[in-house]
Parts: sequence; C-alpha cells; structure tokens
Amino acid sequence: MTGLMGRVTGSGESRPAAAERPGSTTRGHGEGRAGPILGHTAPVDQSALLITSDSGAGYDVLRLSGELDVFSNTMLRGMVQDEPLLHDVLVLDLGAITFMDSSGIASLVFSMRNAADRDAELVLVADTPHIVRLIRMAGLHKIVRVHPTEAAYCAEVHGSDVAG
Repeated sequence: MTGLMGRVTGSGESRPAAAERPGSTTRGHGEGRAGPILGHTAPVDQSALLITSDSGAGYDVLRLSGELDVFSNTMLRGMVQDEPLLHDVLVLDLGAITFMDSSGIASLVFSMRNAADRDAELVLVADTPHIVRLIRMAGLHKIVRVHPTEAAYCAEVHGSDVAG
C-alpha cells in the first residue's frame, strides 16, 4: 500500500502509520486512513450542533442546526431536560439538521418522554427528506406530530400561518 499518512497522537506529535513502522501491518480501512483496528480516534467537534430556544404563540421551541448524532445527542438531552417550559407544547425544529443517526432518534424519543413527564406534548418540525425518512423509519410519526414547518404547525393549531 502506498500513500499511508502519519496520524496525530493526543500530544499533537505525528507518528508514522502502522505500515510504516517496522514489523507492523495494516488492516484495510482504505488507503491513507488509520481506522479503529489501529486504535485511531477521530477528533470530535462538539460544536457540530447548535440549539437555540424561543417561545411562540402557545408553545416553546428549540431550533436545532447541524448534526444530531452520537457526539452531540447529550447536548440536546441536557437542553430538553433543563430548559424551563412556559407552555404545554415543546416544538423541536429539525429544519436545519444536516445529519442524524440512531442516537439522534433516541434523543427525540427521550425528548418526547421528558415532555410527557412535564405534562407537555412534543411536536417535531422537519422538512428535509432524509430527516423525515429517518423519523418515519423509526415510527416516530405515529406517536409524535410532525409538521414540515413551524408555520404549518401554527396553521393547524391556531388557524394561522404566522409562527411566533
């Protein structure tokens, strides 16, 4: 294999990849990548998820943008758990979520349960096709209301298309 790159250790120093060290071999994760077999851990960008809170006409809203995954789901769970609710509806706006994995789905289930424990309803806002598909695959659309936009939610509840 050619083109193997070094990897950066926790101290910031560069070490040669396994195939460049005497007596070692590389097990395939693609050329130029040192994968889990070699003990490589990719750096985690904790800022990959941004959450803002707001209040609308009769509901509280958390607007999420970025990635909702194994690295960021605790941020959402903490926000849902700690955010004081002013109303009996919590809207999670997923319109700006670019990626979501099964940990993200688990966070949505946690959010639904937490809202129910606080005598509130969880409503999801999502219009991105891959996010809507994940919600449907998980069956969340059967137990949580899902709307394409916050305005669509307002139109259903208040007969108005003005959010907030």
